Parts: sequence; C-alpha cells; structure tokens
Amino acid sequence: MKGVFIITNNLLNTFKNMGHDNKKYVWLDSILYVKKIFAPKTNELWTDSVTFISVFNQGQNLLQSDILHINATDFYTAALNKNQDVWISLKKKKPRIIVKQLLNWKEPIDLLIEVLKGIKITYPTIPIIMEINSPKKWIKLISKLSDQEVNITFDELEIISMYLTKNLREFSMSGISGIVLSEENNNDSNDNHLESYKPINNIANHFEWLSGMYYNNNCINMRGIESFDFCIFDNNGYTDIQTMRKKGILSYGGLNNEFWLGNSAHFLEKESGLFFGRIPEESNPEMVLSQLKLL
Repeated sequence: MKGVFIITNNLLNTFKNMGHDNKKYVWLDSILYVKKIFAPKTNELWTDSVTFISVFNQGQNLLQSDILHINATDFYTAALNKNQDVWISLKKKKPRIIVKQLLNWKEPIDLLIEVLKGIKITYPTIPIIMEINSPKKWIKLISKLSDQEVNITFDELEIISMYLTKNLREFSMSGISGIVLSEENNNDSNDNHLESYKPINNIANHFEWLSGMYYNNNCINMRGIESFDFCIFDNNGYTDIQTMRKKGILSYGGLNNEFWLGNSAHFLEKESGLFFGRIPEESNPEMVLSQLKLL
C-alpha cells in the first residue's frame, strides 16, 4: 500500500521510521525521463526557470514521488554550454581553479535558487533533496572537459570541498531539506577521500540538512561513509540494500534498471519503507506507470 508522506521536524527520523506503518514510499530521480516525455525538443530545461518548473511539475503530477530530487550539476554544465565564451576563458586554467570559478558563478546559482523556491511553493510539504557532484567527481569532470590530467590528492579534494561548502551556503534559504553528493564507485577500503568532505557535512549540519552519497552500486567498503546520513543507489537490487542496512548504512535503492524493465519486483510483495531509483531516459512510459502501481 502506498503511504502518505508526512514530514516531521527531524527528516532523518522520518526516513528511519518509513516502513514502520507497513506502507511504501518512493523517491525518484526522473528528470531525464520526464524531459523525454514532456519536452523532448527543448534546449532550455536547465537555463530557463519557467521551463524547468513546468516540466518538473508535469513529471511530479504523473509520477508522484514522495521526495523531490533536483540535480544542481545540470544547471552548471548547461550554463557552460550556453556561454561558450565563459568556457573559453576558463578551460586553460588549472582544473581546481575552474571548479572554484564555476561554483562561484552567479548565473546558474541564481537560476537554481529560483527553481528550488518555485518548486517549494508548489509542494510545500514535500522535502527537496538537491544532488550535486562530489568534489572528486567535479575535478574529474573538469579535467576531462579541459583535456588536462590531474593528480587527485586528499589535499586537493579538501580544497574543493571548501569551494563547494561556500557554494552551498547560497542555498540556505532555497527550501531544500538535504544534499546528496553524486560520486563514482570505488570499493577500495584503503581510500579515505570521503574524510576530505568534512566541510560539506559541517555546512549541512549547520543548516539542518540531511547529507548523503549517491552511488551506482554499494558503498560497503567506503571509509568515512558513516559520517553521512544515508546512501542512495540507482543500480542495486533490494538484497544489496538490505546487506548495507545490516552493516549500519542507511541505504535506499531497489528501483534499478531491471525494475523499470518490468523485472525484479518480487521484493515489493513483502517489503515496505522508502525505495529509491533513477528512471532511465529510454524507459517505456506504460511500463513505468505499471511498475509504479506496485509501490
């Protein structure tokens, strides 16, 4: 049975208690799928607030996600694509400096704040979680775009964490309830780079936001993962999620690619709580709606 999401003053406790009522809740990362359905020809989704809010609202009315998910990174990369002169002036600089200037860029920041506030007005009782690239993912992306090799050290990531922390302060009044850092998977148990993200956790705590990590697959071996409130995964089966929870990692997923193809839904017969998934852009609309009826 689908639950009715009721947000409390402590969102983390709300997350933890989901499922105690034997009901199901859904958190969808769906903007690429929604764009394909409602605005396949638009080039302005991440550069025009009215367009984004309109398309997002159409998707939410259709899919009824209990958590609203917005990827901030898309707004920065879209701004670069729109303003090629800015990129030409940036790309010869060191990748770390490019990241710094990109995260200080007022155009995408102001646009994103306008979008977040507009969506909060429409859905005042539904929490908004803002996804953004982790420091490691930012430096890798900019290194690739600028065709520069970079040695990613702990100190480098700590500096970029400070840049990102300054950026996140801009969203203190935007209406978000939490942030989630999109990260590439790395199961090396000796890798301690998450510890360099401490400034980001500190700013999340300061503004009483949840902080989480977004991986494709499990994060069981990641050192420092316990400093985050939760993890979400877009390509894990539900058994993997249960394994991580048993290890004390508050984890959400289960709605992986196989699920959206009409498979791997047997766990829903006996499980309750919050399920997370990214709807692939190429998904069949009839199948998506059919699968959502199971939740």
